[in-house]
Amino acid sequence: GFFLIFFTNSYAETISTLEVLDKDDKKTMNEDLTITSSGSITCDADGCVTLNKAGLTVHNSGTIKVTGTNQNNAIVSSKDDSKVFNYGTISNTSSNAAIRWQGLSDSDGDGLGGYIYNSGTIEATSAAYTIRILTSGSAYKIDNYGLITNSYSSGQTIFLTDTTGVTINNYSGGIISATANTDSGEKGAITANATNTSSNTTVNNWGTVTAAHDTIVLGDTSTINNYGKIESVNFSDSPAIIMKGDNSTVNLYDGTLLLGWIDDGTDTGNAKSGSTLNLDLCSSYYFK
Repeated sequence: GFFLIFFTNSYAETISTLEVLDKDDKKTMNEDLTITSSGSITCDADGCVTLNKAGLTVHNSGTIKVTGTNQNNAIVSSKDDSKVFNYGTISNTSSNAAIRWQGLSDSDGDGLGGYIYNSGTIEATSAAYTIRILTSGSAYKIDNYGLITNSYSSGQTIFLTDTTGVTINNYSGGIISATANTDSGEKGAITANATNTSSNTTVNNWGTVTAAHDTIVLGDTSTINNYGKIESVNFSDSPAIIMKGDNSTVNLYDGTLLLGWIDDGTDTGNAKSGSTLNLDLCSSYYFK
């Protein structure tokens, strides 16, 4: 008789100490990466952690940080089925994004091209984006229990360009914020690019989504299911929700706190169609 034993790929790198990479040096990963609570990576480089193979996972309980000038992306991938589990801090104090996914597809049959779990902090302080997702070949999912934030005046927290089927779950206690953003351009806590419009985005919010201006911007055929707080800090002159595309739906459920108005996107010469607002509230509600 013959006994055939198959071993799965168990290769992985674990970092438990401080690792500071030289200028313009980065980690190009062909295996999973684990950073323990005592570990950290600091890069003065583009693509500090670059996933170079499909199906890789980053588990971070420590710190991944990009510093320097005009250095892009703490974690970047264009490989299918990339996953990030963050329990610590992922930070970009330089340029572009903390996490950048582009063109990921589902190759392992789990229905997701890319996945981000966060119960720690994902932040950008000088970068235009915190999480940037471009051109999805299949669905993406973000589960947030912690803080995803952008404190840059020209910053956007979660930015979607030409994506299809992104689901963002912001659970109780979770915060997605862009409270320093200015009122010009496309800036907010969750934003679908209005030029290369994203579609079939679903935002399920039990926590807090807040921005100084334009808090959530929807593309085509997208849905917000809200049980928590959606806030435009400057609510007197900036909406909390904008439908930039067609056929989107906003469902306000019991527990909703909405600070700011809902804009159906009917700008002069650029009217949108099919937007729906459903008030599924059990308790009393008041509108100014």
